[in-house]
Amino acid sequence: MVVAGATVIAGCGLAVVLRGSDRKGRSVVQTTSPSVRSSSAPPSKGIPLDIQYADPNGQVSGYRIEVLEVREKHYEGAVRPRLLVIGWCHLRRGENEFVVSRIETIVDPRTGEIYDKTDAIAGFLRLIASSNIATPDDRRLEGYREVARAKRDRKLILSPINATIEWRFSHGKGAPQSMRVWITAVALRLDGQAYALFAETIGRVPEERPYFINPLGSGHPEVLALEEEDNRHEGDAILRWAEKRVR
Repeated sequence: MVVAGATVIAGCGLAVVLRGSDRKGRSVVQTTSPSVRSSSAPPSKGIPLDIQYADPNGQVSGYRIEVLEVREKHYEGAVRPRLLVIGWCHLRRGENEFVVSRIETIVDPRTGEIYDKTDAIAGFLRLIASSNIATPDDRRLEGYREVARAKRDRKLILSPINATIEWRFSHGKGAPQSMRVWITAVALRLDGQAYALFAETIGRVPEERPYFINPLGSGHPEVLALEEEDNRHEGDAILRWAEKRVR
């Protein structure tokens, strides 16, 4: 949550109720979520986000939610559909619907990334939607963020590993390529999940670059498979292989 001069009012479960001001100097209160549907337990696979959300009166409140669904809803007479987020609210332990145009800030606790521009907020939410509603610009801009995060989160492994990787540019249509590399480092998210391998191509001028695992963004190499000592890894197995190298 981005709250200046915050004062604790009350606490409830995983959330803390705060009063303060946002970056625009407006009053911010961490409060309960309206119009929720009760549920006994949070979803097991929802994407966690911290959001600052403005109600119709301009009051900004902070919520920790688990994203269950992102969808576009068409209204009669409207030129464009409205983007909505269905989220499970930790404070009230129930589901709530959030209008994306009223979300002031998103913090992704898995990566530490902050989205505080209207287009960036909507673009990120379209990327994590289960339906294919992300635009090429959404993926291109997220690709830049992923590269910057990988450089920040880069962790050296004990000794470079000789391996063969299959890759292609993320969200592209080109044929996969295979090459021998020295894997030198791994990028880990704040929650400990690996999301990129740093490698140097064998037989060429040494130049380390990141190869991403299941990226949201486009424009950079995505690892499809990894072979090391006659062991082949694909999909989530690449994640597990990478995480073991820095733990």
